[in-house]
Amino acid sequence: MDSPATYWDNLDEETYITLRKAQEEYASGSEPFENFEVLGRVLGLPPRKVLAVYLLKHVVSLVKGVSLREPLRGRIIDAIGYLKLLAYMDYLEQTESSENKLGEGMGN
Repeated sequence: MDSPATYWDNLDEETYITLRKAQEEYASGSEPFENFEVLGRVLGLPPRKVLAVYLLKHVVSLVKGVSLREPLRGRIIDAIGYLKLLAYMDYLEQTESSENKLGEGMGN
């Protein structure tokens, strides 16, 4: 039996591999949010809300605890992946906001 730290390290590695594969499959180049942006335009929603829908789909499955197609661990890994994408989206938005405020302060 793995210790909690070893288990979490393995889970992190599996999440990283899953995110990288998804990036290759669903996004082009360096744009990790391409699918969320495209769907957002189609649905009239911001990319963050589209991402939240995908995340909530997995959260609902976790709450129900039932999945015929995918083990619970897979749902957890997907949810962690969406949370990481959301964290990166927030980071980019905060960085962009900070840079805009800096530019405004310099008379730009």
